[in-house]
Amino acid sequence: MPEPIHRPWRRDATGPAVRPAVSHHLQVLPEAGVIKARKEATHVFYYLDPQDSEIENMTRLFADIRRILRNALDKSGED
Repeated sequence: MPEPIHRPWRRDATGPAVRPAVSHHLQVLPEAGVIKARKEATHVFYYLDPQDSEIENMTRLFADIRRILRNALDKSGED
């Protein structure tokens, strides 16, 4: 199993991370099979499993979206 990566709360261009929103996503994403969770004592570690089929499905989805967008841009008539 991969080692957990600790990411402190960071501020981005839109402002600070909102803990309730992050907590909600960290609850929903494992239920959807996108991320995995492992509990150790009072900590929960979240991670991606590169062998997981849901990650592969998402990768294919974004590749398809990229291909569609490139084809649409090619047909726009602009250089």
